[in-house]
Amino acid sequence: MRIVSPRVAIAALLVALAVPFAPTLAAETGPVPLISRDILFGNPERTSPQISPDGKRLAWLAPDEKNVLQVWVKTLGQEDGKKVTADRRRGIRTYLWAQDDRTLLYLQDSDGDENYHLYGVDLISGNVRDLTPFQGVRAAPINVSQKVRDRILVQMNLRDRKLFDVHEVNLETGALKLVAENPGDEDAWTASDDLEVRVAFARKPDASTEIRVRESPTAPWTTLLTAPFGESIGVLDLTADGEPEVVAGVQAAARDIALVKQPEAGVYRCARSVRGRDGHRHYASASGKRAEGDELAGIGHVPVVVPVKPATQHARPAGNSNIQIHGSAGSPQL
Repeated sequence: MRIVSPRVAIAALLVALAVPFAPTLAAETGPVPLISRDILFGNPERTSPQISPDGKRLAWLAPDEKNVLQVWVKTLGQEDGKKVTADRRRGIRTYLWAQDDRTLLYLQDSDGDENYHLYGVDLISGNVRDLTPFQGVRAAPINVSQKVRDRILVQMNLRDRKLFDVHEVNLETGALKLVAENPGDEDAWTASDDLEVRVAFARKPDASTEIRVRESPTAPWTTLLTAPFGESIGVLDLTADGEPEVVAGVQAAARDIALVKQPEAGVYRCARSVRGRDGHRHYASASGKRAEGDELAGIGHVPVVVPVKPATQHARPAGNSNIQIHGSAGSPQL
């Protein structure tokens, strides 16, 4: 005779007791309701709040009476919120404040073609202007500045549909000015508060990344850093005086450094960066102090000097990194 284990016997008993009640339970509970697609993919009630540069107004995205996302603006402390855009179909999802205290900028394409145009809303007159009114051109803002408040920098492929250049746009007149022409391999730029394009990123055919700098809008570009595929380099900061101390930053071998300019010596020095107690990242200068004069305890600069006008030679940092600092005669430890 086959012996049935107690566990099997108890399981069989529970199944036998549950079978008569199964239809009743199913009838009482019914099918599980599906989550509405509006909950998953519908418009939010309000999203993306931004305070104006003068601190007097608040903007946000919210659907209108036809459930199309628009930009809304109100005066802080008052209940005078109103819709300032009138998109009819796709809705607006990207916007930002200009620095002139009267213009709000937003991006929109045409029926999903992804050729985004940059629009400006004059909050005083209510007029909306397409600041990049060119068929088949894609535009995106690069920089707005509190120092140059009536203009902005925009990248777009107006000259050549395969390449993006940097243009200056006058918010009042709509006039365009080409300020940085792409030689064919650049895909990102950094500008100073004077809206001068001072740093460019280039992607080389071998998938390496190159950071280029120039001293002024009319000066030639020089290569500052080169990193092979797999290494990460990026621009960290440009100060507001037009003669930046921190020019570029590198992240390599899981460590951060910063290239610090010393105008009096005409060189760049590599310095490790730290995050201060105020939550902001600070950079060690060649003297081992912060720009405001506070001691930077335990943080020393990396002993390498890079000429402001790089030569054709380059140095390869030691360690695990293959980043090249052009024009250097030394090898920083990254």
